[in-house]
Amino acid sequence: MNKIVNVGLIFKNRLGIVSQVSKKIFDNGGNITKSNMVKLGNHFAFDLTATFPREYNREIFDNIQTSELLAPVDDTYKTRIKLYSSDNPAIIHSTCEKLESLNVDITRLSSSVSPAPFSNGPLFSLTVEFNIDRYKSKEMIKEEMEEVVNKYYCDIEID
Repeated sequence: MNKIVNVGLIFKNRLGIVSQVSKKIFDNGGNITKSNMVKLGNHFAFDLTATFPREYNREIFDNIQTSELLAPVDDTYKTRIKLYSSDNPAIIHSTCEKLESLNVDITRLSSSVSPAPFSNGPLFSLTVEFNIDRYKSKEMIKEEMEEVVNKYYCDIEID
């Protein structure tokens, strides 16, 4: 039987922090079923609900790698992606890793799993808001996300 765990975390905001935290959960057999993450000044806060197949070890977040702080970019625009898929344990990590490869500044992320219309199977939805260099087009974002779309058979919208 899976163990349901609620986790609250705050880290200094830096490139890769969202994908690192979600990967730690995945690497330890966990699956994020609901999340709210938000940038708070120079920090990033996580409110997560995850399931684990065995006892949850609180120490999994102790060794989050410090990486470079986000380099300030003067000319950015704010955009958002919405992703819909069947529930896949590593989808948050994969999505954020791809976005972070574009040096985006994630400002808000939320995800949930709910029954899909008609089938009642688990439907995963993810919304990520971020700032990105104005010279990186929405088409470039879509191209970067293509691997995630193909791997998880998901639909993606870019606002």
